[in-house]
Amino acid sequence: MEDLFKALGYFRRALGIKCNKSSFRRSIRVLDGNFISINLDQDNEIVSFHNPSIQDFLESFIANNQELYFDLIRNSIFFEQLESLLSKSSFVNPNKELSEENRISISQLINELFWVDPCRLTNLSMDKGKTFRKMRSFFNFSHRLAFVASLAQKKAFSFVSKIVQENLEEISGSIKEHSIDNFDIVKLLKHVTPLGFISNQYKENLLIIAKESLISNAYWVSSLEQILTFYELYPHMYSDTDKAEIKKKTLEIVSDYHSEDDLQHLEDELTSIKNIMENEDIPLHREVQILEERISFLEAENEDSAESALESAKNYSGATAGEITDSEIRSLFDNLKEYRGI
Repeated sequence: MEDLFKALGYFRRALGIKCNKSSFRRSIRVLDGNFISINLDQDNEIVSFHNPSIQDFLESFIANNQELYFDLIRNSIFFEQLESLLSKSSFVNPNKELSEENRISISQLINELFWVDPCRLTNLSMDKGKTFRKMRSFFNFSHRLAFVASLAQKKAFSFVSKIVQENLEEISGSIKEHSIDNFDIVKLLKHVTPLGFISNQYKENLLIIAKESLISNAYWVSSLEQILTFYELYPHMYSDTDKAEIKKKTLEIVSDYHSEDDLQHLEDELTSIKNIMENEDIPLHREVQILEERISFLEAENEDSAESALESAKNYSGATAGEITDSEIRSLFDNLKEYRGI
């Protein structure tokens, strides 16, 4: 809600229209339940469209009003506003060049807003995936640059390739320092490497650095699995020596799972290992066995907890309320909590 007020206020003031918090709140109350939905999450008011058709209607309205469209762009205060407006092909013809005024304006805004804190929200997993809450996304250099690179591949926005070019050293340095995770590395490479200004030599050096990071910097098997997408994009980068490195890294990862008790996470990791085995023909039977044993142990532990809770319930079922002591009630509750994973 706070970000919406800031963005709307800035836009209205730029157009010479007053905006104060009380009138904003009144408007929000009128729209709530019809055009928008407001949900409370950890004391944050989250505003979203009431249904997808409302969003479709507004996007169609903007697409048919180019003056409004470029006013929205010029008065953006968050990078995500630009991302939303520039990524919709219905808003602007991707094959038609923009005016010089708009090219300059968009380039300046991307540079100005690139380092601004995000307004996008993300789901934060808590209690081992049992509950979620929304929080402001962390600043993600690679995600933003990947978006700019994808934009540069369209004729209408080819001028933003200069921004990517200016950040090439930052890209290679961040990958080399392992400060970009594997999912973002693959996404970044996918959009950056096709750009025409990148020399073949620079591209090859970047891919060598990326492959090393994809293997050595993997923290989960699902993260290591991104090497498969990398090979699909750049098959010439595959080497027979990679198998030994991938096997070594997989064993290193799963060996740390002896205390992991998130059953769903372990099952997902097992699927990733089997996927790597199948696609790259790497013998990971020992690694599979380690995970399967840990999963079996947790499943048995959960069954024991369930049986314990049920047995406690049976023991208490014949007793009257006066016969159950406070300590017995607490014991029953603790058993139920363990069974439910509270």
